[in-house]
Amino acid sequence: MLYHPDGSSDYGIEGYDGFKNSDYLNEKTISILSKSFGIDVGNGENGLSNPYGPATKGRTPEYFESFGAVVTPEDDPVDGGFTMMLGKTHDGILYFAFSSFELSPFLDDESASGFADDVRALFNAYLAELESGDVSGLVLDYRGNGGGYISDIYNTLSPLADADTTYARIRTKRSDNPGTYNVWHDVVMPAGRAAGDAVDFPVVAITNSYSASSSEFSIMALRAMRECSGLDFLQVGGCTVGATGMILDENGLFNAGTFDVEDIVSDTGMRYTMTTYMPFSQVRYMDGTSYEGIGIAPDIEVPFDNGRFTGGTDGRLDAAFAAVRRM
Repeated sequence: MLYHPDGSSDYGIEGYDGFKNSDYLNEKTISILSKSFGIDVGNGENGLSNPYGPATKGRTPEYFESFGAVVTPEDDPVDGGFTMMLGKTHDGILYFAFSSFELSPFLDDESASGFADDVRALFNAYLAELESGDVSGLVLDYRGNGGGYISDIYNTLSPLADADTTYARIRTKRSDNPGTYNVWHDVVMPAGRAAGDAVDFPVVAITNSYSASSSEFSIMALRAMRECSGLDFLQVGGCTVGATGMILDENGLFNAGTFDVEDIVSDTGMRYTMTTYMPFSQVRYMDGTSYEGIGIAPDIEVPFDNGRFTGGTDGRLDAAFAAVRRM
């Protein structure tokens, strides 16, 4: 596909600017840190480590009493440019955001990253807040999060679950023949809490048209917990990408390829090389729905306004906090 269905592709052809004001291109974790919270990370070359504590930097006091953030430098050996934020409002709403599901390598004690300790400390602060008994709600920000390790879905969401929950089914390909698949297998969110010890606060997830893969699996898991365990959950923001089929490098030989695309918009006569990947697996939500190529629509849709976002007004974040306070 040349363009995202809403016209927001970062593969834009010269002369086509329909995606330039889209959430797909502009609303990412590091830009939220900068635009919404007013914390300058410069060019990201040296990274950023702001330990979790009193909110004093940028515009964070407008939102939070406590705040912390980590941005790894571009040359980080684990994941350059990884961004994580944790905040807590004056009325106890916890906010947690991370730019990709790349937590596991940082959480590994053998990690070679100089920022691994900072990431671990912020993640442990997230877990400690969930267990503090002083949380009135949780906002999970998946905007701009293109996915990563499935294990990090469990790292981040199992602490909310008091029962194992089947939230999806998956089958993998047997060969490059389009019709050959293995059998379906259940995908289960394991409980991280004792039975009957369900969280007693509402959860809101924010998504946009860059929320993909593990971000979408997380939404499926949260929705399944709502339907099966009574979790008070809502999805706010924009529709997700619809990229739920997993891709592995080893499958590239028969699941990937390149082709040339002619500039059909600005008529320059130039051609561009595109690389496409076909997923090696098919994933369905627990009710049998496939979101591949469709995306998961939010419970509360909040349009993206890049002008307001760039100016420091984060309508989707404000809507998420408002939703928690109503729930």
